[in-house]
Amino acid sequence: MDEFILPIDANKFRSTNQIWNDLILNDPWSVGYVTSLIIIEEFSSKEDWEAFYYNSGQYRNEQIQQLNNEQQTLLNDEQLVLKDSSIARRLPWDLKNLNFQFGRIEKQLRVKAHLLYEAVKDNGFNLTTEECFQCVRFRVICETWNGVVIRENNTIVTLQRLFPEAEFKKVSGEFDH
Repeated sequence: MDEFILPIDANKFRSTNQIWNDLILNDPWSVGYVTSLIIIEEFSSKEDWEAFYYNSGQYRNEQIQQLNNEQQTLLNDEQLVLKDSSIARRLPWDLKNLNFQFGRIEKQLRVKAHLLYEAVKDNGFNLTTEECFQCVRFRVICETWNGVVIRENNTIVTLQRLFPEAEFKKVSGEFDH
């Protein structure tokens, strides 16, 4: 299986690390538990995984459209961090699950890219909004594939070869996060 390759200059990508973390743009509230999503099924390619992530986001959006306006607004708040929000903590689990157990569509990742762009546009690396989108996409979709599917599988194969008597078990995506 193929790894995703970073589509932008590595220095530009690294220049967004601190802001990405400071803005908490990878919070499961706004991208889902991607480590749980990627193990739902076995994907034959990285492109299948990416399509699955976006399609699950489309399903999520369809479910949210059936809710009242207040619930829709809360569930679509890109910068809400669940642990810091008493409002979100009081939501029933089935509503929280709409954010945790599903991906997002590309347009929603582009919203995150705009937030990232606004925070890094003057950092000296002259990032474009498209490069910021590629940073978001790479961190959410590509690094998940590269880490969970490629590297973890390679590690297990190597460890099983070194320790044939040992049993290796995958942890849940939520525990991994």
